[in-house]
Amino acid sequence: MLAPIFKSESVVFCSGLNEINIPFVFVDGFIENTNFLAYIGEDIYRSGRVAGQLADMITPAESDILIINFARNIQNVPHLNKRMQGFLGYFGKSGRNRGKKIQISIADPTQDNIRNAIDGAFSVNPGIGSIFMSGSKSYLIAACLEEKGLKTINLIGYDLLDKNVLYLQSGNIRFLIGQRPEEQTYKAVKKLFEFLSLNKMPEKIEYLPVDIITSENVDFFV
Repeated sequence: MLAPIFKSESVVFCSGLNEINIPFVFVDGFIENTNFLAYIGEDIYRSGRVAGQLADMITPAESDILIINFARNIQNVPHLNKRMQGFLGYFGKSGRNRGKKIQISIADPTQDNIRNAIDGAFSVNPGIGSIFMSGSKSYLIAACLEEKGLKTINLIGYDLLDKNVLYLQSGNIRFLIGQRPEEQTYKAVKKLFEFLSLNKMPEKIEYLPVDIITSENVDFFV
């Protein structure tokens, strides 16, 4: 079972698995042309569009939106790249927001680097009204916004990490998008078991719904 976070490294690893006939199942994202047995998880592009719709709902029409990726090379992190594409794709033909969509990548997300990156983005674009964090560490952005007293900035991110939940409950994160990791893992193990023990070929791609989590409903998810 594999979450292919880094594309080039995952391709090499999957090629090795194929050479020795070891079946593998992807979770949290998949890489085409790797002969994977199955994928269970979100439709990554469309989950990015969901985030775009949420941002559009809560961002003033003329305000800018900042997109933050924690990545050294965004092209080598396919799930972040595809989420960002979905997010931007939503605004291509939909929505009311007409502000700029500003993209920054932070290779080494230390607190100082995050602070400097956000300071730089806001100094050039003072009209930022919302931030979309493509990965799971929204709490690092929330901590920086809290430190600077930027309580009116809407922050949208992914995953129910404990620190993310705390900032969601305090109002520093507006929305979290959940990917049902326990269900992904259960179904991945089940597909592998049925293939190896029962010779049952699984459905190749099984998309799971994403959950939109707010401070009002988070208690039902944790």
